[in-house]
Amino acid sequence: MSLATALDVQGGQQDGNAAQLAEAFACTQDVSSAILHRARQVDYPPRAVLLSSGKRCEDVFIMLAGRARANALS
Repeated sequence: MSLATALDVQGGQQDGNAAQLAEAFACTQDVSSAILHRARQVDYPPRAVLLSSGKRCEDVFIMLAGRARANALS
């Protein structure tokens, strides 16, 4: 299993490719640069839990590499 790499857009500094982000989200480079300015790159180990039901999430995650799985329990 490999690591998942994501941008956690809450705080920090990220030297990323604004043009690539602008193309992926169909936004201007000014908007993508603002997103990257607030983002930080985080590597998560296999089977890491990023979100849990019932807990407030104030982050936005943009997957750069790896896989993610969502499980819904009822």
